[in-house]
Amino acid sequence: MKRRQLLGAGALSLVAPHAIIRAQQPPHKLRFGVDQFAIGSQVWVAQEKGFFQRNGVDAQITPFATGADTLDAVLTERLDFGLGFDFATLPRLQTGQLKLISAIAEPLPGFHKLAVHKSITQPSELAGKRIGIARSTAQHLVTIKYLENAAKLKTSAVNLVPLPSLIEIIAALRSNRIDAAFVWGDGTAQVEQIADAAILGDDAPANARAFGFLATRKRVAEAQAAGIDATIKALIEATDWMAANADEAASVVAGKSRAPVENLRRIIPSQNFTISLKPIHLAGLQSVAAFAAENAITKTLIDPKEHFDLSFMRRVAPSRVTLQL
Repeated sequence: MKRRQLLGAGALSLVAPHAIIRAQQPPHKLRFGVDQFAIGSQVWVAQEKGFFQRNGVDAQITPFATGADTLDAVLTERLDFGLGFDFATLPRLQTGQLKLISAIAEPLPGFHKLAVHKSITQPSELAGKRIGIARSTAQHLVTIKYLENAAKLKTSAVNLVPLPSLIEIIAALRSNRIDAAFVWGDGTAQVEQIADAAILGDDAPANARAFGFLATRKRVAEAQAAGIDATIKALIEATDWMAANADEAASVVAGKSRAPVENLRRIIPSQNFTISLKPIHLAGLQSVAAFAAENAITKTLIDPKEHFDLSFMRRVAPSRVTLQL
């Protein structure tokens, strides 16, 4: 018994210094912005399931109305990380201050649903109608591409009505100020409550995929390499856990956001959450860049290649990087 106790003490003495060294290392205090729906699901899961803590990240998470707001907060140094889709991300690359660290989502087609007045029964009947657009968003691009591909209409054949957000789009549909618009998220359920409105289809015929990105400020990328590495490790764990536990993930995110859990159970699997860098992510941003320049959303044609930083993902998870710049 005495020999076994001595061995046990000896074994402890061998590992204790490493544990002490690790304990003395302070966690990386990093500030994350998420939207109040599904963008940022991986961040909430990483916090709730302990993946941040396990990788040495002390995450301070702040919800914002949209992904675009999180990117603006990164630019004004109120956050270290913002998460946004390509249309929100691209114009902000013009500042030269953002670095794209990883893609976070590759949504399947069908995220946007086409809400119409019940008198409209096929895409060609959109001719001459008032169509709501959330200008400078993915919904804007989807609307134009849908008109071209599904309705075979030029934009001059319809009356595009700019509206600032989903809330205003729903209000305009309800008050009959527009005849149609693509909606998303909770907007689909709200359309079903409008007596004269219906869902005609989704955005798949537009053939325009969107991608979400994790962005940080250039100065953070230069000064917080270890913290970014730790963040990537935690988000990979969260993403993999979500893929195997979609229903529980929906419950976690619903507890932190304004989205109903039943909506998240439907939407989370369709988002194809990821931590990776692939050629399709660059191609998607390049397509958005061309559209933004053509429609005067940006002053010039932005080259997204200049704004990716592959070094972190290549160091932490090289098998998840197939993008070449």
